[in-house]
Amino acid sequence: MNLNESLKMRLWKTKLFFMSLALFSAGYLQSENYYFDPYDNEAPYASPSDYETFVDDDNFVEAYDCVTQEIPIPRPSCSYSLEFKALYLQPSCSNNHYAAEIIPVPTFSPDWKIRDVDPGYDFGFELGFGMLCYKTCQATHINFAHFYSNDEDSKRANTGEVIGPIFDVGPDAFIYTRAEGRAFFHYDALSVNRGFYFNACDCFFTHLFLGLDTVYIKQNLNTYFSNLDETVTRQFKQQNSFVGIGPQIGVDFTTRFFYGFRLVGGGALSLLAGNARNHVNFYSVTPALPPLEIDPPNKQSLSIHDRTNVVAALKTNLGFAYLFRFCNYMIDLEAGYDVRVYINAIQSMEVTSESVTAPPISDTVAVNARAFHRSTSNFALAGPYIRFNVGFCF
Repeated sequence: MNLNESLKMRLWKTKLFFMSLALFSAGYLQSENYYFDPYDNEAPYASPSDYETFVDDDNFVEAYDCVTQEIPIPRPSCSYSLEFKALYLQPSCSNNHYAAEIIPVPTFSPDWKIRDVDPGYDFGFELGFGMLCYKTCQATHINFAHFYSNDEDSKRANTGEVIGPIFDVGPDAFIYTRAEGRAFFHYDALSVNRGFYFNACDCFFTHLFLGLDTVYIKQNLNTYFSNLDETVTRQFKQQNSFVGIGPQIGVDFTTRFFYGFRLVGGGALSLLAGNARNHVNFYSVTPALPPLEIDPPNKQSLSIHDRTNVVAALKTNLGFAYLFRFCNYMIDLEAGYDVRVYINAIQSMEVTSESVTAPPISDTVAVNARAFHRSTSNFALAGPYIRFNVGFCF
């Protein structure tokens, strides 16, 4: 055998090797149990629009290629998912002020500084359940989110300074030297929606949905004022809440990069109608109460009729995710940033000025309101999150 014949023989062996490898790969892929996965655009049968589908007795969908009429490929008819989302959010609103700091030097041109309770980040969570039907590419999702925070701020007046209530920053406030404010936020949200999936292109996937959204928002703002030896004190407890329900519309998207890594995001808009409630309690303690035959503390309250309010809500998130799939199971890990805004969700009624009590009765005996002001505030939650999703098929 000469050199040319030897080279030709090696070339044919190489061709046969690659042909065998290709045939083996084709047979392996044909035997795989591929099914429609909205997060796996690399699956050869990821888009069901080119196939005719039906459900057989074993609750499996069989897909036929309408062009080539290939051998039917079994796939599960539905998949289910359980979701846990760890939230690390910061609440915000515009009515967290609790005291006015007065710098009365020089006497005839004092300066004021309004003190707020600045909420920090706290943990919350969101639980979810989803069901996807491969035959119709329609999905149903139920999500519940919970958040609670407790923050405080305090200030002790320095020499030459005075601190007091917002509505009492005149000469009477000179008796107070210490102020404390504490803000509580409670947030619960439940949403149920149904939508459908479609591929905008090979690497971009979209989920459009409609549903029902409900929310419960509560803000408590407690303030406390005292003199140096705490014989004269004032305490206010303000409660503001909103409970609403309404329609929701939204869209989610997924952009695939490589090896299961994806860019994910979405947003939802809701219009919620419900009741806004407000209530304030006042407590005054002073040595001037017993001579007036009033047992301390002197209790007062400000009640407001419930109001029907319409609140626009916006929820949005953006993050990166990694999908790992094996057999009929899927694990999805995601990290990103979450924002939730409720427009004018918190309404409050505040005393804006106080009438001066005629001597010899002290102004510290009670709150003598002269004017009130109704204010509205947006409520927002924003911060990072980590999401863990487990999916499985039957």
